[in-house]
Amino acid sequence: MRSIFRLLLLGAVLAAAGCNQPDADPERAFRHFVDRVQRRDAQGAWNLLAPATQEQFTELVRQRSRASGGAIPDDPQQVILGNAQLARPIETIEVVESSGDRAVLRVVSGGAEDRVTLVRTAEGWRVLVDVPPEVLSGGSAAGGAAGAVDAP
Repeated sequence: MRSIFRLLLLGAVLAAAGCNQPDADPERAFRHFVDRVQRRDAQGAWNLLAPATQEQFTELVRQRSRASGGAIPDDPQQVILGNAQLARPIETIEVVESSGDRAVLRVVSGGAEDRVTLVRTAEGWRVLVDVPPEVLSGGSAAGGAAGAVDAP
């Protein structure tokens, strides 16, 4: 009887600990990402991006730095901090699609509505931003790298 109680207590403690993790679910992970960007915490925000997004931003910034002859620093973490849209307060977040390791949020901020995709990794939920191929290939950068985060 005592071991069952201990097991239940341990399970409750572990569940509560999981609830306190900022990336335990898609909504909390996105709020944590926005908080890191608003605080200008480049490393913290970078760590909340999906690995595929980190690779795309790294390649994009490397290309832009080379093309500018070094005038643009080769620092992909600064790309995500350049998104002024993220300064708007979040009004609502709602999970509109969820299947396994992928979720899509509907985010309303500053009166604008956006969709944000997150993926679950071994480290938790991470923001997935697909940088358009034309931006990666040096084509039109309408919206640019800083505007690539399709979120408030």
